[in-house]
Amino acid sequence: MCMTPGCELESHDGPCIDQPETVAAELAEIIRHAELSRDRSVQTMIGPSGIGTECTRWLLHMLAEDEPQSSIDVVNHWAWVDTAIHDRLERDVKASLFNKDRRFATEVTVTVGQIAGRPVTGHVDLVDTLAGPGVVDWKGCGKSSTQKMKAAIRKTGGIETLAKLDDFAVPGFRGGHPGGKYRAQLQSYGLGVLLTLGIRPAWVMNYFIPRNSTREDAFRSGEVWFWSEPFNPQIAIDALDRCNGLHDLIKSVGLAAALDLFSAEQCTEPHCPWCPKLRREPASAAKSTTADPFGVGTTEGPA
Repeated sequence: MCMTPGCELESHDGPCIDQPETVAAELAEIIRHAELSRDRSVQTMIGPSGIGTECTRWLLHMLAEDEPQSSIDVVNHWAWVDTAIHDRLERDVKASLFNKDRRFATEVTVTVGQIAGRPVTGHVDLVDTLAGPGVVDWKGCGKSSTQKMKAAIRKTGGIETLAKLDDFAVPGFRGGHPGGKYRAQLQSYGLGVLLTLGIRPAWVMNYFIPRNSTREDAFRSGEVWFWSEPFNPQIAIDALDRCNGLHDLIKSVGLAAALDLFSAEQCTEPHCPWCPKLRREPASAAKSTTADPFGVGTTEGPA
């Protein structure tokens, strides 16, 4: 009989682990280690998701590969959930009847350009080689961020539309945009597909999946939605040019002096790790003191 209190097994190999608390802690460590070891978790160089960051101070820190202490060894729950969503969607798309002729390419590694002579690479969630061609980026989203993004799209001229299939339809938007950051990221993926695969996309799309739907069928309830616009490589090129200019500034005067030059700029990034909360306002209320790098005016960025 095993001598560990509570264990009723007569014999077993290895140490006795019979406590739920022990197993729960070990499972948590498995999840944390896997998430913190992912390529995107350990990446320090700026990628496509960061090049359109509207807060110049945050962008300067990213270009200097200066990670905030508060984010070290921290598992971002939203990012973890989004990764799980991406993994499931990749499997579902590959197994779909729509993909019988290998219409879709998934998790495609692309180079979107260079910053300071170093390639900026990213992973495109889906390339539709038949319809368009087109580029799709999956996005997990919460209720508040969805409201803000839809408001920004409407404010910038987006037109509501419906994608109909059988007995239900997915709502979405054509044109406008949900914010400079998402727009630059998505257009940079399109540019990466062009530069890496030699395929020129006709359109790019964000496909939004709710992280916390309370409905039985998020597709029929309209909580799943999309935003699309024509491929415009200049948006990505402008974002990369801005990054290269700021990197040159850091190299010339140093990070601290570069940050001082933008000390009066209003931060419109709700989750900026570098700007105090009192300096962050909704984009609709903020008045930037710097020129709009994308030429699209003040917009309401995603939360």
